[in-house]
Amino acid sequence: MSVLERLRKQAKGEPLRAALYARFSSDNQRNESIDAQVRAIKEFALANDIIIVAEYIDRAKSATTDDRPDFQRMIKDSAKGDFQLLIVHKLDRFARNRNDSIAYRMKLQRNHITLLSVLEPFDEDRPETILLQSVIEGMNEFYSRNLAREVRKGLKENALSCKHTGGIPPLGYDLDPTTRQLVVNEFEAEAVKLIFDLILSGHGYSEIIMVLRRKGYKTKAGREFGKNSIYEILHNPKYKGVYVYNRASPADPYTKKRNSHLENLPEDMIVIPGGVPAIVSEEDFDKVQEILKRRKRYYRGVKKHQEQYLLTGKIVCGKCGCTYTGNRKKSTGNKPPNITYRCNKQARKTGIICNNREVNRDYIESFVMEQIEQSIFNDRMAAIIIAQFEEYLRKKNEEMSQTLHRLEKETHAIDAKLENLSDILADGVDRKQRAIILSKMEKLEDEKAALQSFIAQEKTTLALDIPDKKELEGYFRKAQEMFRAKTLDEMQQLIDLYVEKVIVNEDEIQVILNLVPLFYRKSFTEQSYAISRGELKERGRRN
Repeated sequence: MSVLERLRKQAKGEPLRAALYARFSSDNQRNESIDAQVRAIKEFALANDIIIVAEYIDRAKSATTDDRPDFQRMIKDSAKGDFQLLIVHKLDRFARNRNDSIAYRMKLQRNHITLLSVLEPFDEDRPETILLQSVIEGMNEFYSRNLAREVRKGLKENALSCKHTGGIPPLGYDLDPTTRQLVVNEFEAEAVKLIFDLILSGHGYSEIIMVLRRKGYKTKAGREFGKNSIYEILHNPKYKGVYVYNRASPADPYTKKRNSHLENLPEDMIVIPGGVPAIVSEEDFDKVQEILKRRKRYYRGVKKHQEQYLLTGKIVCGKCGCTYTGNRKKSTGNKPPNITYRCNKQARKTGIICNNREVNRDYIESFVMEQIEQSIFNDRMAAIIIAQFEEYLRKKNEEMSQTLHRLEKETHAIDAKLENLSDILADGVDRKQRAIILSKMEKLEDEKAALQSFIAQEKTTLALDIPDKKELEGYFRKAQEMFRAKTLDEMQQLIDLYVEKVIVNEDEIQVILNLVPLFYRKSFTEQSYAISRGELKERGRRN
């Protein structure tokens, strides 16, 4: 007795009810594939006096995973008793993963649902079916895994040529349909530059999101920015011109879930510097990474020790070059704990121990904030710094004008050569000479285009990177407001903005400030302040 005969006998003359399930994956298949599957299933049902009462269809979903909305809805509905059969076109539409196939067929069996394949008419009541189904499921899984391997090989070859390997390009880029490489989208690139500039200016994610919304910028998908989208942009090396393939770690083989924040091992990635047009400079990108790492270490330290160390990531040992880290020691009796910064070579208990002494946290942080106040937050110093910066801008503009003038002279010279060659062609030459002249003209046109592109780039860079006096004054006013607020977040932002480095030497401590709080800090804006350990201790006790 066949399975259909047995089911009809159990139905006692009632027609058999069935659900159909169809699916296509995203590789080389379209909606027509669904139509063909549904048509074949309905023809099979009609030929066997089966009524289709429900349809479940997943489009662009792989059968190697059970993360398929209609598939899961079908499994859930199978417990309701609305149908006795589930019909698929082929078993690989149901699953290409043996474990999933076995698990979900067992669920259907517990719900008294029989699985039928149009092109593989197995009779589940016969023991041979178990063997045949196992073979087919194994072949389906082999096909799926082998296909994935071949696809990865193709993607790797594309990656070695710096071609886009799929998905939506990152914000700030479009896909060149001819080369399959990323090209800059100038409007979106402005949003990317703004995000990096705001981080370098001490802003947090929430502030950045508000600025982006106020200016009308959206994500690549046309949605409002969130913290995750900002995080992805700030950590994407493509923005400094580095092509990276296979950066994210693979999905967990058991949970099938992927953490996009986890990176693969370096040997599993393809990294090609200069493989993508840069939107931000490498220097600015690396500065942002340091700021983000410092913030992460800082907040992790706050959570762990319930102590705030404002100079984390900024304070280093002048003797061995290692960073100084926060350290909290209990004191005897009722004395307050001793909170210091100490060389990380002592904290890590490594074989090579630096003997440079610790420095009291409150003393050094107070001294640093005092130097910031005296150097930046009084109008006299702000006026001097702005005047210095204006002088720098004047010189930079002169240099830029001279460079642009020279480049434009070269462009005019090329125009003159092209005109002379055109005159020669107009006078008439033989075929051989004509080919030579046209070749020269083509090279000159390429040189001219390259010069014009460089000129435009220099003018754009000048317009984007250099603020005016009013903008610079605005930064000082903002810094003064932050200093007056004296909250933890404001203090941390001020240190990010103005402190370049604190160097702890054996006899003295050196504080290096950036007097201009911008991402294009120049060497002339640095100012160094030094204090002996003894004087620092005395000042700390007085305060």
